[in-house]
Amino acid sequence: MSSSDSFLDVGAKWTTDDSIKSIDYTEYQPIVGSRLNTSGQIDIIIENSDDFYLPHRSWILFEGKLVKNDNTPYEDADNVALTNNGILYLFTNISYKLNGTLVESLNHPGHAITILNSVKNTSTFNKSSGLAQCWVPDSATEVADNTGFKIRQSYIIKKPNSKGSFSFMIPLESILGFAEDHKTVTYGMRHSITFSRAPTDNDAIYRVATAALAGKVELTKISWMMPKVVPNDIKRLSLLKTIGSDRILDLSFRMRQCCLIELQQATTLSWKLGLTSMTEKPRWIIVGLQTDKINDQTKNASLFNHCKVTNMSIILNGVKYPSFDTNADFENMRCMPFYHAFTSFTRDFYGLDPLTGGANVNPAAYQELTPLFVFDLTKQSERLKSGNVDVSINMQFKENPPANSRAYALVINDRMWNIRSNGRNMEIQY
Repeated sequence: MSSSDSFLDVGAKWTTDDSIKSIDYTEYQPIVGSRLNTSGQIDIIIENSDDFYLPHRSWILFEGKLVKNDNTPYEDADNVALTNNGILYLFTNISYKLNGTLVESLNHPGHAITILNSVKNTSTFNKSSGLAQCWVPDSATEVADNTGFKIRQSYIIKKPNSKGSFSFMIPLESILGFAEDHKTVTYGMRHSITFSRAPTDNDAIYRVATAALAGKVELTKISWMMPKVVPNDIKRLSLLKTIGSDRILDLSFRMRQCCLIELQQATTLSWKLGLTSMTEKPRWIIVGLQTDKINDQTKNASLFNHCKVTNMSIILNGVKYPSFDTNADFENMRCMPFYHAFTSFTRDFYGLDPLTGGANVNPAAYQELTPLFVFDLTKQSERLKSGNVDVSINMQFKENPPANSRAYALVINDRMWNIRSNGRNMEIQY
């Protein structure tokens, strides 16, 4: 039947979905003893209960102030703001557990999510609601021409009556692949999330040395806003019957990991990421290079460098991705194979039309601000689909990378797990 036939279905009846009575958000605070502004762990725990929770729709509230090191406020004229995505640069790791089982652990979340957001977020998001997540990308390397920096500086420094005050909300699905992909409720499970505070705030702050003194971030609040879903009586009975029937349910998702390596003074590099297990298969790898941007407030930790890369590829058990050499020359704007992979991510990963949901980066901005290297590993031979997989990244440079250069690799794996209902609640099975 063609789609136009539905226009003639005059007997069709209106239907409504009343399977859910309500979705109410509950605020959960860090456990007693957690310190928000010292290096260490900040734990938030949701204990077992006979409730249906939906982590997919949960979000994290961050409140605090950006102030000078002597605790005095900045002034409007001070050229200082949080780095783009600066809130996540405050942490070295963010991890999630269900019933004490580690589901996902993301190292270097600031760099990892900056890499991911740079290839997935649209221009509409960047210019509108992205600011609620401290996400407004830089438009230039110099502050005078940097619209993104000016928006963040105005929002944090100029607009609040109490200079430097901020409040941001970051959806959990923006941080962890589990929350993005697992879109159904959980029942009878203990949820916990841990934020490991970085020893310094330097990567979270960007300032002009001659126009603003050194600063720090004082967090005053971190809350986990978790939705509790209340189904109607019929649906609740059906859910409890499923839970009590000793069934195995799917818990597969695209897990995010971030690896780091210091670049050596050499024109070639083979970076061995190691073996992945049978329950974890690499599907995407996105690499970002940086030079001299770590632990320095006067350097922008959310921008990347090409380091004069000429070729880069992924090797999975001897199979090369892509199969050809790129022979790029970033200094002369010859990097289209890398740029094409960059702009294809939203279509291939999220199924978005490039005309409406493509990456918000033109070739010039890609070369200067976000030269990220995207590798699609989803098409694998049968021999790679069973057993362990050996993963390495091969790089070639026109000349030795500059001193203090490093590479971040965001690895997106398929994690193939299950949940088994034991008659009372749900337990994870590998």
